[in-house]
Amino acid sequence: MVPSLALVLTLASTTADPASMAADGLLPVARPTHVRAFTEALQLDRGQLDTVSLVIEDYESSMRDAHDALVARAQASRDKLDAAFSGRRRLSMDAIRTIREDIESAPRDVWPELDDRFEELLDTLTIVSVLPAAQVDAAARTFRRQVLLQAMFNDQTASYAATALDVANLVDTALAEELADVDTSSLEGVLATYHQTLDSRLSGWFKARRAAHVSDGLASIVGDDVTRIELMKASAERWLEQTAMHEQAIEAIATLADAAGGDRARSAWLRRAQRVRFPGLYDDDRLEVISEWVLANGNELQRAAVPAAYAAWLESARPVAMKMAALLRQGFEQGVDLQHDAVALKPEAVELRRTWLQSSGDRQVRLETARAAIERHLTDGQRAAIRRVIMDPRRR
Repeated sequence: MVPSLALVLTLASTTADPASMAADGLLPVARPTHVRAFTEALQLDRGQLDTVSLVIEDYESSMRDAHDALVARAQASRDKLDAAFSGRRRLSMDAIRTIREDIESAPRDVWPELDDRFEELLDTLTIVSVLPAAQVDAAARTFRRQVLLQAMFNDQTASYAATALDVANLVDTALAEELADVDTSSLEGVLATYHQTLDSRLSGWFKARRAAHVSDGLASIVGDDVTRIELMKASAERWLEQTAMHEQAIEAIATLADAAGGDRARSAWLRRAQRVRFPGLYDDDRLEVISEWVLANGNELQRAAVPAAYAAWLESARPVAMKMAALLRQGFEQGVDLQHDAVALKPEAVELRRTWLQSSGDRQVRLETARAAIERHLTDGQRAAIRRVIMDPRRR
């Protein structure tokens, strides 16, 4: 099926970066890749695509307008703060606090429009499809799931404990390896049950997380420690709920892998799942970038240093990663997030936090050792080039 020119142009027309929108608190936003996948799943013909292209264009335009207005509002508030802090304008502490609260809470004013626009987009695209109702419903649930999981992913990028996870994506990556011999219909049965639970809870989890992010910022501004502790506890409870759901599916698939490929397949699957559930603990994005740069741009001596150094890093990081993952889980079970600064407000978590920081420091030492091994034959100019790549915002 070839999409209409109007649709192609519409989907390519977004000038605002979705990642920037997410960073500024505009969540959820359906990305062009999500919309393309949805229209393909609905099997829209050329005439139907021409019909919905205007709807998609209107949606993207409204997202850009909302983002522009939010950025302008925040900038105006920041200009007032800059003037006050530089002595060009006199503001009371109460006035400064009010401005900070306005910056923090501004995204909340846009969320109702974002939610309504997303539902309108979804409804319009489903209405024009002539597929059987069950097929349309399945496509719509997948579309909603992908958009909300992407929104949650954007909100968890600083976290080692993933919640924006779809086990089906894990299965896709493992089908050519440890799950190659597993019966496809058995996998589909597990994933169908898993998605039924995920789809029934995802919207509530997402909205709770979105609201908590702003509420915690506001509580931090006014020094409301009680609220921050309550928000952290609620977040920990959500993580445990989501983790239980993910683990049920992961363990069911592990049983299938064991039956089809033995303990080796089961262990490989569980290791894969663990790495994804705790992103950044078992690997490191910056080290990957450095390794890829050296392999692509280094001389023979420089390239030869990469495989052994990177393999040594993975081996060295594994025991520390396992310990840190266990500590994170222990913290959540106690109602605290060891990565959150609000954990300092819970005296009973001090020892756990200390152990976490020690492990984090140990991991950093091992990471720097691996980086030094990979970069040991590089010139200063090459190291500077790598730093520019790492700092490039387009990489995020």
